[in-house]
Amino acid sequence: MPIYVRIVKDKKWLCESEVKNDKVEFDWLKDRDEDSVPCQIVDGVNQLTKSSMSLYLLPDESHLNRLAAAWAIHRSSVEGIKFVYVDAEIIESLPLKICPEKGLFENNDNQVNEWHRSIIEMDTNELNTVIKILYKGKPKLTAEPVVLANIMNAVKKGWVKKNKLPKNLQKSLITFPA
Repeated sequence: MPIYVRIVKDKKWLCESEVKNDKVEFDWLKDRDEDSVPCQIVDGVNQLTKSSMSLYLLPDESHLNRLAAAWAIHRSSVEGIKFVYVDAEIIESLPLKICPEKGLFENNDNQVNEWHRSIIEMDTNELNTVIKILYKGKPKLTAEPVVLANIMNAVKKGWVKKNKLPKNLQKSLITFPA
């Protein structure tokens, strides 16, 4: 089943202590309205430019590791990757403008580029709705060793060329065959 994935770039939420039973939970929030969302979620999800939000439309959950590898390759250092994802139907049922848009991984994994989408021309009501949906989505925390293994797999499968990796990452994979 297709899923929409948002990469969480902020360290203020989606910590291991907050993930319980495949969802994010804050103990202090349990007694509040079911639509309540902690403020740090807004900061962690809301890195918007020009009233748009970047998401990835993946064919299914089995492609999350490939996205993690492409994202890690794009960064200056390999770290754990945090995602939150929801069934595509949930996002697509909303009256949002969702456009295919070239991803950040132009020199890396072209398939991941094809999965990139932007929700454009968002107003605050739409942003609020999307944030609530993502908060209730399924979290995935990928530790650094797993991300490195995903990068190795991406090179092995030919999704990414080793010589296109940043120099520091090439050194990390020095024992890995090209």
